[in-house]
Amino acid sequence: MKLKITVEKSEVNRVEARSMWSIGNVGCAPTVWLGYQRIVPVNVSEQVEKVGDDYVATIIMDRFLPDSCHWSNGGPAIYFFHDGYRL
Repeated sequence: MKLKITVEKSEVNRVEARSMWSIGNVGCAPTVWLGYQRIVPVNVSEQVEKVGDDYVATIIMDRFLPDSCHWSNGGPAIYFFHDGYRL
């Protein structure tokens, strides 16, 4: 999936995108304490390219193979930067 990110004239000179994945089957979650399972979402950095004045993020929708854990994408997170400073 391609996500077009338009940034108006500003100090933004870099954009990062991450996709947030979680499991749908609690049985796949690691057991932390006796009987307590910890579900931690997985945040994955996605490729972002600057195309003209816009940025295009490529979100890999089939990142996890279909299995009994039932991985689902919770959506993208977009971060805007000026040099090394996150806005």
